[in-house]
Amino acid sequence: MISFTVYGEPRPQGSKQAQVIYNGQGKPVTKNGRIVAVVRDDNKDLRNWRNQVADRAMEAYRSATSTSPDNAECPEPCSGPFSLFIKFIRPRPKYHYGTGRNEGKLKASAPKYPTKKPDTVKLARAVEDAMTSVIWIDDSQVVEHTLQKRFGSRFETHIVITSLKTVRDHNDDGWTADDAEWDDDQPTHWHALPGEVE
Repeated sequence: MISFTVYGEPRPQGSKQAQVIYNGQGKPVTKNGRIVAVVRDDNKDLRNWRNQVADRAMEAYRSATSTSPDNAECPEPCSGPFSLFIKFIRPRPKYHYGTGRNEGKLKASAPKYPTKKPDTVKLARAVEDAMTSVIWIDDSQVVEHTLQKRFGSRFETHIVITSLKTVRDHNDDGWTADDAEWDDDQPTHWHALPGEVE
């Protein structure tokens, strides 16, 4: 199991935008009778966010595999099934708090959960794609998801990756992603799985 935290505002991966390619004469470029277009992500900050996630994932993966001299420099992406737990934490907006003598106090009407956009699934899609070719070969290998969106003091994303290749059924050993522990002083952790030696 590998767990790590990425700080900063997460970006969703959702809509794509197609841009037609034009030649020097201002006419659309065609190939086999079809207009050629480039498809880009709608969110301009998505690339930077995915790079942040990929960097932290690689650090955590290197740390987790550092006991193996062959993998310490640049471990290879793994094959096999994975379980993925992601908790997206975001600060509350100012209007959730009182003003004047109630400044800093949470209003009774403030929601318990962040139900506004971005969608949790679109946020998770960006994280999954960021770890392709870093942790796994393809994000289709993620066969189990636990996704959460909560309020906290700042933007942070907690990620736990478990290879199901080496783990028995979660019901057999009682382990769940909720059992993961977070230590802000050491955001990267390697926890032995049941029956493994740390």
